[in-house]
Amino acid sequence: MDWLQVVEIASKYKDRVKPLIGEPKMLMTNGELLDKYSILLIKNKHGLPVEKEVQECCQEADGLLQGKYIKQQFNELYRVNNLMWILEDAISTKEDLDSIGVLCLALRSLKMDRNRIKNAIHDRYCEPTEHKKYK
Repeated sequence: MDWLQVVEIASKYKDRVKPLIGEPKMLMTNGELLDKYSILLIKNKHGLPVEKEVQECCQEADGLLQGKYIKQQFNELYRVNNLMWILEDAISTKEDLDSIGVLCLALRSLKMDRNRIKNAIHDRYCEPTEHKKYK
């Protein structure tokens, strides 16, 4: 597939995606927006200086979070992303490869859960889904 085909396909979905915060504007799906918002909230909880990004993202995400189903999906996304944060911290403190390997497998499993949740949000809004497959 060449770039012209990619642009043509993407243009079909341009009305179904939200602009990414900051300049220049980038398009993102509702699933990506809520994923980004959950990660920003986690970063903020851990004391990283992301208050401005949280506020900007909140403005975009707030309307989506009014629905019960999407709010449940968002809460699950937040839980998974928070567990991923904890695992990443744990991996960074380990030195033995066996422990790192076990933690990396758990992290991969969480990434697959995260992808499943984002795809459920994408499906809800008839957005293109992300497909990943690991051997």
